[in-house]
Amino acid sequence: MPLSFSTPLSGLRASTNSLDVAGNNIANANTVAFKSSTINFADVYADASGSRQIGDGVQTVDTPTNFQQGTLNDTATSTHAGLQGQGFFVVTDSANNIAFTRAGDFTVDKNGLLVNPSGARVQGFAAVNGVVPPDALLTTIQVPVGEMLPPVTTTQATFRLNLSSADAAGAEFHAPVRVNDSKGAARSLDLVFAKQTDGSYNLTATLDGVAAQVNGGATAPVTFEANGQLTAPTALAITPDQTTLGGASLPSIEINLRRTNPDGSPGNPNITNFAALSAVDSAEQDGSAAGTLASLTYSADRTGLIYSVFSNGQRRPLAQLAVGTLPRPPG
Repeated sequence: MPLSFSTPLSGLRASTNSLDVAGNNIANANTVAFKSSTINFADVYADASGSRQIGDGVQTVDTPTNFQQGTLNDTATSTHAGLQGQGFFVVTDSANNIAFTRAGDFTVDKNGLLVNPSGARVQGFAAVNGVVPPDALLTTIQVPVGEMLPPVTTTQATFRLNLSSADAAGAEFHAPVRVNDSKGAARSLDLVFAKQTDGSYNLTATLDGVAAQVNGGATAPVTFEANGQLTAPTALAITPDQTTLGGASLPSIEINLRRTNPDGSPGNPNITNFAALSAVDSAEQDGSAAGTLASLTYSADRTGLIYSVFSNGQRRPLAQLAVGTLPRPPG
């Protein structure tokens, strides 16, 4: 074909290619993790030798992908993930061929596998007893659909409370908290502080309204320094009446009387006797009822840890997403 025809036709083809790339970018504006492309051209010489080099038009050289960080969008699906910075999610197909993707629109399929919309299985490192081992091998992330978390018996409780120094002798203050027995049943533990004429308190306790032992006896004295800091007891254990638990058990519950400093040493007392109102700021315990798997969530520290969230409010590490890197992502 004469150059007078082929040269301008190559320009038309190049313009068409440029429009195709721009159209593809626009069409995928809402595609998850889509990376836009640009187009590069080069001139063409029919014969590059000699002093007369007549150009033969233009050709498309490549369409490089833009791998700059995109916008992270919130979704209503807890299994969706996004990558900040470099790297790719690792997935495998049914033949175990590894592929890499920036798209994190993952869901759980009927087999409990974490997959992308194409059915490729998301890869990661499985947790063992709630911890991802440092030598864990790459594996498909399996969600234990229908898993039940056994109950946890309460062994410790922490009350952060103030007993008002302005209260008159004979005043009683109740500090309740819900605890769990060995079957996960919720029980009501109530600490009762009765103020004495000398400013100290007699502490008694009940579980579901039935008297419990306090440090092995019916009562225990609670005393404070002149500045309202706790002096006694130095340890506190509540032992419920086991015959009222319907076959379950609830051994001695340790009440944490002091906070723990960063170095592990005892800190300030959790129970004070200031001139403020008598009030419980917080009451916590380490037991829980049985729970079934309700949802998944990712760790807030952006480490890619996936947690199983159970109906009893507990959560356990399930796995950690794998992130792969490539020496030249556009290639």
